Amino acid sequence: MNKERLTAFTDAVLAIIMTILVLELRRPSALAWSAFWALRSNYLAYAISFFWLGAMWVNMHNEWYPVKQIDARTIWATLIMLFTASLYPYATDIVSENFNNKIAQIFYGIIVLMISLANVWMYACLRRANPDDQKIAQQVRGR
Repeated sequence: MNKERLTAFTDAVLAIIMTILVLELRRPSALAWSAFWALRSNYLAYAISFFWLGAMWVNMHNEWYPVKQIDARTIWATLIMLFTASLYPYATDIVSENFNNKIAQIFYGIIVLMISLANVWMYACLRRANPDDQKIAQQVRGR
């Protein structure tokens, strides 16, 4: 598989996840400002999740630009990262409905942690698949 196919797949999956986030937003009980205000925790959870995923997408595009080759490990690491990211709408819905609940907050944090760890693994695989490329090594290490 080439890099372009994997990045296109990643783009598509992330776009679907971000779309599901907005579809999960609750509708106000009435068309009144007070009804919208009552849903503020839903909107906040949505915004945090959307921009977190968006930042991940932007970073992936910046980091993947110099990549010349990928290997099977990179593909599997990316797939696992996307699997964990697919849980984001579910976690966002739970935390938005139970915003002050510690269990909901911890669950959301676990999903964020899982995505972050999968990203670290994916970037380590990229570095391993491109051992001679100093630019990738610098980007993955955080400059």
